[in-house]
Amino acid sequence: MHTSKNTFLLSRCGHLKMVIRITDEVQRAISDTVSETLKFEILKSEILKFGILKSKILKFEILKGIWINYGTA
Repeated sequence: MHTSKNTFLLSRCGHLKMVIRITDEVQRAISDTVSETLKFEILKSEILKFGILKSKILKFEILKGIWINYGTA
């Protein structure tokens, strides 16, 4: 499966839940940021716009660049 650098595959407990695409502007903000914590916060705030409730995200990690794994309460 080919994905662009703006595409992230969201999985929960190993199951693909959704594919999200971020804008070039957000991608640039992530690329220009040195802090890993800040990159994570930018990406997380963008993903939350897709309807995943903030209260449900307990564990959140980026795997292999495009896979984002999250756990829920």
